[in-house]
Amino acid sequence: MSETDPRPRVLAALTLAAAFLTGCHEETYRFEDLGIPRTARTPQARAVLDGKLLVTLFETNGEGRLAIVDLVSGTQDEVALPGARGADAIAVDAGRHVAYVGTSTRASVYEVEVATGKVSPLHALDPFLSREGYVWSLAVAPSGEVFAGTYPGGLLLAYEPRRGGARSLGAPLPGRQYLRQLLVGPSGTVYCGLGTPAAIAAVDPRSGRSRVLASAPTGDVAFPSNLRLAGGRVLAALGATELRTPRLENPADFLEPEIDIDPDGRYVVRAGPGEQRGQLDLSSRQNGMGIMGLSAGPDGDVYGATYYNASLFRIHSGRGAMESLGRVKDATGEFRVLYPVGRRIFLPGYGGTLYVYDVDRPWAARGTSVNPWRLGEIGHGQHLATAADADGDELAIATPPGYGLRGGALTLLDTRSLSWRTFPNLVPDQSFTAVCLRGGTVYGGTSVEVGLGETVRARSAHIVGVDARTGTIRHDIVVADATAITSLVELDPDRFLAGTDHGDLIELEARTGRTRVVARLPHIRQLWRWPERNVVIGIGWRRGLFLVEPRSLAVRWIEGAPDKLVPGMAADSRGRVYLHDGTRVYRMTGG
Repeated sequence: MSETDPRPRVLAALTLAAAFLTGCHEETYRFEDLGIPRTARTPQARAVLDGKLLVTLFETNGEGRLAIVDLVSGTQDEVALPGARGADAIAVDAGRHVAYVGTSTRASVYEVEVATGKVSPLHALDPFLSREGYVWSLAVAPSGEVFAGTYPGGLLLAYEPRRGGARSLGAPLPGRQYLRQLLVGPSGTVYCGLGTPAAIAAVDPRSGRSRVLASAPTGDVAFPSNLRLAGGRVLAALGATELRTPRLENPADFLEPEIDIDPDGRYVVRAGPGEQRGQLDLSSRQNGMGIMGLSAGPDGDVYGATYYNASLFRIHSGRGAMESLGRVKDATGEFRVLYPVGRRIFLPGYGGTLYVYDVDRPWAARGTSVNPWRLGEIGHGQHLATAADADGDELAIATPPGYGLRGGALTLLDTRSLSWRTFPNLVPDQSFTAVCLRGGTVYGGTSVEVGLGETVRARSAHIVGVDARTGTIRHDIVVADATAITSLVELDPDRFLAGTDHGDLIELEARTGRTRVVARLPHIRQLWRWPERNVVIGIGWRRGLFLVEPRSLAVRWIEGAPDKLVPGMAADSRGRVYLHDGTRVYRMTGG
């Protein structure tokens, strides 16, 4: 046989596959439930009524709560908001001594009697909210009528408490999916802060007619901020542009209370001549904030992040105990990706902001030696990182675009100099969702999803091979049967393995860019290289875990694995694998 005869390689692969598949009956794995990581809840909307501070509290795996805090005694009571995880909107009617709360996940509006804690859903609004995910904003008119703004319909809804009737005024600006801010002037006119892109509209609630007061000149400004009335004028910021209208309303003397709440729950309320200070209890009451990702640590332990509170936790590899580390100072949202390089863990976060955790230094949220600490911003309109991979000291980061934007990016971070370069819009109208960096080439997988508030245009995901120094595209492969590449891992220096949302397992040749489908499985949530065993572990949605032998690409399922695992796998110093289902952490041993 010649040196180029493929038969010996095929025979070797078949032999490996047979041995691998036969081993399925001999190897057994055990799954240990380590429990729920407990990190602090997140305060959301806030208001003051009848000497009480009202704050909505978000807990991912549970029902949202409304905290009612006596500003004199500091006593905190809580009432549940049934069927909701949290609430982004609150408004009060001082005359009726009630608060209105707008919830998320299941969009609803509740009336809360603060004195008694009685919570009543406003069912008259339900038909208009059936297709909405969020009630983003609420306002009460001088007449007592309640107005609500929604996402994704961008609707303005009205509720009349005296007769219990509701109506929809439609979308003040069709095409804007978010109605994020509301206020009502003394005349009854409703002022709406919308996105994306940012705009402000005035709506006459009697006729339903709306007119645009301002609109952001470009899509770079997703939402207006600080919408308010002062001296009868509407004021707001649209990015760097300040809106100041002519006088539209009679000046009013009412001043909104100032409420400051830091991420740890310390509050200051200024309502009148004095101020009240106190501390909210943000401790987890239900099933936690939800796990976003896991990572091996340079100290042999495993680290994780939780949803919507920018918090980290540690899993001690010896006893498997979990410890809350706290919130990352000045960070918002969450971290989906944690990646260790050297003695540090890199945290590409919300809004494309980069943080660094020096594991060998004490955790500190205050003082001169804050740890984790803010490194800077990726820029280019990028948002929360979806994947990362390192080759030596260089870290590649995949990101989607931010609100109202359309193009994701690949970023190369030099972890020694702490400098980075970003290649945006390599694939127009798509996000980057997977990445693998090897030998000077960064391979990126995309999703057809774009920034929130924008409409999907593309139909097929791509895999691109990009020069890591210049950003030049070497390969651009359209994966026609997929709308997202969920993972990319290296098999050997010449081959990579990709997974798709439609369940295709794809082999990619690094030199030629050729691809072939090697297996069809359930939706592949993640692929991860298990270095201690020299195999790839995959998550199949609602099916559990599977193993892929790198040379033969034979696939076998792991019996007994939890069936609803989500992305985020890591190994400790002993080679044991940690996984999660979004609520609980599991440790896999054996094999």
